[in-house]
Order: sequence, then C-alpha cells, then structure tokens
Amino acid sequence: MKATCVSKIDLGLAWSGNTLNTAIYRQGLCTRGGFQYAAFYTSARELVVVQRPLSGGEIKRVVLEGFAELTDAHLTASIGVDGQGHVHVSYYHHNTPLRYRRTEKPHDLESFGDPEPMTSCFERQVCYPFFLHPAGQGDAFYFLYRHGVSGNGEVRLKRYDTGTKIWCDDDLPILSGMLQHPWTSNPYLQTPLLDKQGRIHLFTTWRTHSLGERERVNNNNIDYLLSADGGRHWMTSRHQPLRLPVTQVNSETAVAIAPGSNLMNQSGAAIDRTGTPLTVYYADDAHGIPQYHITRQREGAWETATISRRTEPFALEGGGTLQVPISRPEVLVLNDNRPLVLYRADSTGQCLVAMILNESTLQPEEEYVLTDAVGFAEPVIDRMRWESENVLSLYVQHSEQPLNEGRPGDVASEATLMDWVFQES
Repeated sequence: MKATCVSKIDLGLAWSGNTLNTAIYRQGLCTRGGFQYAAFYTSARELVVVQRPLSGGEIKRVVLEGFAELTDAHLTASIGVDGQGHVHVSYYHHNTPLRYRRTEKPHDLESFGDPEPMTSCFERQVCYPFFLHPAGQGDAFYFLYRHGVSGNGEVRLKRYDTGTKIWCDDDLPILSGMLQHPWTSNPYLQTPLLDKQGRIHLFTTWRTHSLGERERVNNNNIDYLLSADGGRHWMTSRHQPLRLPVTQVNSETAVAIAPGSNLMNQSGAAIDRTGTPLTVYYADDAHGIPQYHITRQREGAWETATISRRTEPFALEGGGTLQVPISRPEVLVLNDNRPLVLYRADSTGQCLVAMILNESTLQPEEEYVLTDAVGFAEPVIDRMRWESENVLSLYVQHSEQPLNEGRPGDVASEATLMDWVFQES
C-alpha cells in the first residue's frame, strides 16, 4: 500500500487555545454537490465557513458570527449540506439553547440567514451537534444531538424535509438516561453512520456519576442500535424491535466494559464493504493500560481485537476536557475491506497517523505518518468525500488543551486541509 498526500490547502490562522476545532466528535468537513465545506473558529473568535470547489477554482469563506470567549472545548461547530445544496451549521453550545443557521440559496455562502430555531422543541440544552446525510445523491438529512447534561441526558434526532425546508421532531428521544433511578446517565454517540441502504447505525456509551474522590470518568459499555426507517423505529443487530427511548436496560451491548475502565466516549465508527458496522475506541486492557480496540459484527456475534501495545497508564479523571496523551481514534474502510484507523498518540510523537489493519485478524499491518505534531488535536475527517471518492480529507491544526478547560491564551495556529489517497503499490 502507498499513501500519498495529493493536496495541501492553507485556510489561515485558527483558534488553537483548546481542541474546539479539532475534537473528533464534530463534523468539521463535508462534501456534496462538487463542493467541500469546512467550519472552524478563528483566532479573532469568529465562526468561519469555507467552500472549496473540488474541480478547482476560488476558495470562498464567510464569517458568520463573533464570540466573546472560546474557552470551552465543547462549543464545537458542525456543518452539513442537504439534498438541495443548502448549507447548514450548528455551533457554540454546551448544554445551551440551539444555535443554527442555513443558506437560503444552494451552495451560496453569502445567503446564510440569521440564527433560527429548528422546531423550538427540545432545543434548550443542546450539545454535540451532528448532521447526517448520504455521501452522494438523496434527500435524507438528519440532525443528531445530545439534549441534557453529562450523566443526565438523551440523544434526539430531528428530520429535515428538503421540499418544505421544515424540521420535525419525534415525541420520544432515541436514547435516554434521564428517567433512570436512583442514578441517571447519558448516552454518548460514536460517529453516527448512514449506510447505502439508508439505514442509520449508532454505537453508544453510557456515562453515570464519576467514581471516587479523584472523580474517575465512568463510561460503560459499547452498545449498538439500528434504524431502517429514518430513525422512527429502532432495533438490535438481529432486527429485534426496541422500545423507545432505548436505555441501558434494553439496549444491545456489543462490548461489556466495566465501570472506571478508562473507556473514552465519542470515538469513530464505520460501515465496511460488506455492510457490517464496526467501531474503534480506547479502554483499559487486563493490566489497566488504556489500549486501542476495534469491535465489529461477524455472523451474528460481536468480535473485539486490541490493536495497540501501549505500556504507560493514564487515568480519565476530573471534569471538563482532559489532557490525554492519546486521541480518540477514527476509522474508515479501504476498498479491500481493511480498516484504516486514524489517531494521534504519545507513541507517534503526537503526529496524526493512519494504521491499516488486517481484514481477517484485525491486527496492524501498516502505518503511515500523515502530519507533523498536532498537540492535543484529534482526527477531523470528511467522511462523505471518502465514501464518494476514496480520498481522505483531514482538517489539520496544532491545538493546545488546558486541563479541565481552564482559560487558554489568545493563541492561533495554521489550519490546513490535507488530501491523502491510499493505493496498492
């Protein structure tokens, strides 16, 4: 296999006082209709949207809004494009009212309207916005997000009608830990997935109260659920129906992970070339060392493999965003069905790398360094471009991350779009 960087485009200086622009759970890049879009915050505390014509030509950018502070790394911006070419952005919330804007004209950044609600329902405590749509043609367009707070929240879905340009809600959330007693919880999504048949696949972890005096982060289990009708009804991997909202009680557990095992939430997921869902994440091994793992479905069962050999322990403890020596992993699938895992770690000199796994054994075969050292940044990718063109587009910048949020200085680093292709040598 040969990995080649075929394009590198500078986007200008971007905010780098924390991982606001480089958190894995944000949808910072997307491609549709011959254009690639990026959204990020600048060192001037402005939200910028960039449009890149993939056939070449002028790169356009528009400033949407300015902010007083960017000190909370949860205030990420996510971007999506509906089937008619209208660009949608959701941004700057951490358990706060929804901020959302869209263009009035297809692929026209100058036509962004003012901030507006989607439905005015279930929009008071929004976090982790994500637009879900197919890589190619098709009108399916969804908005997934957490409503509530850490340890007491739910995952909701809004559905968009491209004809009427109206969003709608379902009465019940997809997943919820709000009504549990005596302890509440909240679900965290791995990368949401939409397959070629239009089915939605979700992997989730559940967070409850922290553990002990050191406040060990308590994420439990990797669970899975599937919808074949646009999120109206949900089922297990064996197509058994689930009552909504799905909770820790009735959800399907793909991987049982004990409390306090340094399981990190919101890592990557993918659909392989056979239509099989898989997810990557990190959690402790039997010796208490956090390792990268991959889990996939095979012949009606879930199988897991450890794909790293780390020797140094660390602990996820305390509130806010933590300083972690390894990033959350993201995953794509090559044409030959081998998983391609993207991550940054102490063992890589904090460079983003791509690790190719054997399709059968799920063990590492090859590894490629993609960037220089990026600090605490995580992989932010354009999944739609990968699925439509087999091009890995990365949003790359060096990011700091003060422990437990903190108050970072007014710092900036160069933001770059990098395109990589992987071909048989």
